[in-house]
Amino acid sequence: MIVTHTSTNPAPLSPHTVDVLITISSCLRHVGEEARATESSLKALVSDLEDRVGELEDESRMRQGREAAWEERLRREAAWEERLRRLEEADTSGGDGKKRKKKKEDLDVSKDERVHCISGHEIRHPAVACQAA
Repeated sequence: MIVTHTSTNPAPLSPHTVDVLITISSCLRHVGEEARATESSLKALVSDLEDRVGELEDESRMRQGREAAWEERLRREAAWEERLRRLEEADTSGGDGKKRKKKKEDLDVSKDERVHCISGHEIRHPAVACQAA
């Protein structure tokens, strides 16, 4: 096979030069194939990482929601404890040891305060059960 280069010198290339050029061309083809395979692998890896980041973000939002619900539950329990403490204090206040009559506002409890829905379970506060009795 005689190969000529396209410069102004139309001299034929030596067989050794042709072999070197064929080897270089083959190497470049192989490098191109490897680059495409690497690019494809990297795209798959990026896609997997993006999916995992999305999962972690979802888990984080769910955890934050659970923490907020727990904090709200603790806040409500603290409010109940304070209300119960005030009711007990009101029962024994007066100095003479006699129980005083409870005021209506001490006993007024909204339905939302009586029944807490947490994860689909009804929880009734003990103070409400005592008041209902």
